[in-house]
Amino acid sequence: MFFLTTGTVPLFLGAFVYSGIRLFRFLKQFFPGIKKLVFWLLYSLLPALFLAGIWLPVSVFDKIITNIGFAYMGFLIIAIMLLAAAELVRAFLHIIRKLPEKGAKRRRAHIISGFSIIIISIIVFTAGIINASEVDTTEYSVEIKKSCSAGDLRVVQLADIHIGYQQSTDKIKRVVEAVNAQNPDVVVISGDVFDGGLDEVFDLTRIKSEISKINTKYGVFACLGNHDMFTPALETFFSECGITLLTDEAVLVADSFYVVGRNDRNLETFRREDREELSEIIRGIDKTKPIIVLDHRPQSIEESAENGVDLLLCGHSHAGQTFPITLITHSIYEVNYGLAVFGDMSMVVTSGTGLWGPPTRIGTDSEIVVIDVRFSV
Repeated sequence: MFFLTTGTVPLFLGAFVYSGIRLFRFLKQFFPGIKKLVFWLLYSLLPALFLAGIWLPVSVFDKIITNIGFAYMGFLIIAIMLLAAAELVRAFLHIIRKLPEKGAKRRRAHIISGFSIIIISIIVFTAGIINASEVDTTEYSVEIKKSCSAGDLRVVQLADIHIGYQQSTDKIKRVVEAVNAQNPDVVVISGDVFDGGLDEVFDLTRIKSEISKINTKYGVFACLGNHDMFTPALETFFSECGITLLTDEAVLVADSFYVVGRNDRNLETFRREDREELSEIIRGIDKTKPIIVLDHRPQSIEESAENGVDLLLCGHSHAGQTFPITLITHSIYEVNYGLAVFGDMSMVVTSGTGLWGPPTRIGTDSEIVVIDVRFSV
């Protein structure tokens, strides 16, 4: 869906064609009789699997096809970076007249560089998968210039869990264990709990059992993300897990602080008509009390600050998830990742605990965020 809605199809296809040309030339060194048509038909199966997974009906077969397509996408990103580096080396050798002439030396250079790219790609891809399976804990301290009768708070933030084809129950279990180890006062989820419909989660009962084990003093609160399809089944899931789903709503917790959850645009329509203005959502609340806002995308910074929000908690960016996508998200969002302060408002954007697309994290980590909130009045 991402590639069909963000204008990156040409980029993806360009990378596919370029890497295919290079792979064909590499294989030609060992199989001189290889036919271009046969090669391209076989090679085209990989991106075809990725695209087929978008339209296939929900099934185990669709899950397998989708994950193969995502794995190909991740491997392609790594290979393209290495191929680009090899092209730079090739251009440099050509400039200084050190590029081997055509013949045995050129063929040997092709073979060495080809094997090097394949081996390094496999190593980096494997390391990225392993890194993505880990759950790190990132800690921040923020100060809110208000009083809170509940005292200082330990807030644990989750986001972008993306329960679906890619997320395992074991990973959810480790996330819950990491959360409970922090002894949180309140747990918040900044959207994208699911990767789509609940029908894509084949072990939903086990997932529900694990998430229900989250222990907090004041409860678990969540807002919707762009991947969360708002349905009665989704509402039931949150309710049975003991999670308070806030859809453009504000709730007063322990008569001490507010948690506000904002809607995000729908995955299918990509529209946000039903998203209310923040000023309307918090109209009539006691703004002398601390206000914590959950908003999936890190884009409504000015609106939040102007409306007296004290702590804005976002996700969505995944911090780019995998280099070099990290450079893209950094250029898109004013705050792509981490803690930022805007006047009296603090903002935290988490890289999230789950994945979308490539099953790797390169240059980023899956995390839960622990925010120790102090009140100075």
